[in-house]
Amino acid sequence: MEDELIKNTNRIWQKLRSEDGILNKLRSITGEILVIGFAVSFSIWINSRSEKIKEQEEVLDFLLICQEEIAGDTADLRRCKTEIENALEVNIFMSRITPAILDSIKANNLNVSFDGKPLIRQTHVAGYEGFKTSGRLGNIENKNLKRKIMEYYEVLMPSLSRAEELYNTNTGKTVDLIMDRASEKGKDAFLEKRIQMQLNLNLTMASSMAPAYANVLDWAANFQAELNKEITTNKESAWF
Repeated sequence: MEDELIKNTNRIWQKLRSEDGILNKLRSITGEILVIGFAVSFSIWINSRSEKIKEQEEVLDFLLICQEEIAGDTADLRRCKTEIENALEVNIFMSRITPAILDSIKANNLNVSFDGKPLIRQTHVAGYEGFKTSGRLGNIENKNLKRKIMEYYEVLMPSLSRAEELYNTNTGKTVDLIMDRASEKGKDAFLEKRIQMQLNLNLTMASSMAPAYANVLDWAANFQAELNKEITTNKESAWF
């Protein structure tokens, strides 16, 4: 009985291990599953890698646009800083005018004028707005740089724009007042208390604008240096 059981067991085992046996089929199926699994995993990795490369290429394009926009802003900021400093020189003299100084001006037939030129500047934001609207800001892997980009476009430059608007509004009021009073009293209008008060208010605002431009220019210079460094890093990593 035991011999017969052993024979039957050996026969079944041989059948299972034969070329057409279940074990060989299971081994074959397992091998195919492993190959398919590897192929699928590799395909997913390739697609993920390709998507990441594409995202970082878009980030690099955006950083290059930022570089151009900030360069444009910097040129405008330098121009406005020069304009406000020149206006201060003229308007400080006007705010300190006395009857004796005015008599000398009249005697020498000199002009008396107020520098009421508005500050005309527009922040370059098209590239940033487009990238932000597309929801791709999160693709910037350098979190510190992303924070600075958002601070520049969302906080720093809008704050400066509001300050410029207030200055321009006050400058316009000063010009209107001077023109109104000068039409009646000529150069003597600059001795009027109302005009002197308005000139001093304008000077106070202008005096705060000059260092504001200097501070923003310093901030932008540091920001540009970090931006340039990140662009170089991204270009180098694109080769891998």
